[in-house]
Amino acid sequence: MNLAPRGKRGSVVELIDAMGVAAVVVALFIFALAIVGGREDDRPAAPAAEPEAAAVELPPLPDGLSLVEPTERRVHLVRDRSGIRAEAYPDGAGGWVVARIVQATPAGEPAPDPAMPTSDTSRAATRADDETGLDIKPLAPALFERIERSHHIVLREGKRTLYAFYDSHCPGCREFSSDLPELLADHPDLGLVVIPVSVIGPPSLEAAGMLLAPEDSGTRRERLEALMANGPKALNWPLDEASAATGVGRAVENLSLLLDTEHAATPAFAFRGESGPGLVLGIDRESFPALVEAIAPGG
Repeated sequence: MNLAPRGKRGSVVELIDAMGVAAVVVALFIFALAIVGGREDDRPAAPAAEPEAAAVELPPLPDGLSLVEPTERRVHLVRDRSGIRAEAYPDGAGGWVVARIVQATPAGEPAPDPAMPTSDTSRAATRADDETGLDIKPLAPALFERIERSHHIVLREGKRTLYAFYDSHCPGCREFSSDLPELLADHPDLGLVVIPVSVIGPPSLEAAGMLLAPEDSGTRRERLEALMANGPKALNWPLDEASAATGVGRAVENLSLLLDTEHAATPAFAFRGESGPGLVLGIDRESFPALVEAIAPGG
């Protein structure tokens, strides 16, 4: 190796070149650190632990109802004094709306799904009464007086009055509607009072609310006749918010009345018989004459 000293210019150039290489290396190293550090800084911060959701304060339940199982959803499970269970939800104004019966038997047996035709009681086998051939459940006089004062629609007045709990979306109720003109023609002295209720769910509640919103009895009857003739598609009456709330509130009161009979099925027929008030669940055309005969004249 030649160790002889080089010229001055050559030594300076080499020194600058050497320093340049080192500077580049150092600069690249610093630049790399800056990039890594920048990436660390750009990483999103770990999400802060969400605070525990505050417990939703539910409005007080109406007399006779108790909360069985609160849920994270808006709908909760409630129960009345007889053990009948239903899904209900707060209406946002301090009250409750019963949306759907989920257990109609106080004994604890699950009720059939109300959305299925099997919930239709009009063809269900019944335990026949010895005299009338009907399965008549006695009603307390005070309860029957409440039925007489219910939010109802008078379809026809007569010497014998039959009160029918009616759900517009119930298969048995729709079948009763189709038979009704002939039944009324066969029994000219029969008066019929319809009590709209919501057993199947929110669509029924909306329909019952539309029927009961008007204060005028004639308007209520016209709407019910249109609904019975054309089905739920007839439900096209415009309602303002206040009227809709009024109608729904009345339908909920009617449902509470039906639950107080310890039965939550439709159609259900209440009447005043010779031995006192009674209730019959579902009935076919063949048994209808016996039902009419069980009604006391003037009852």
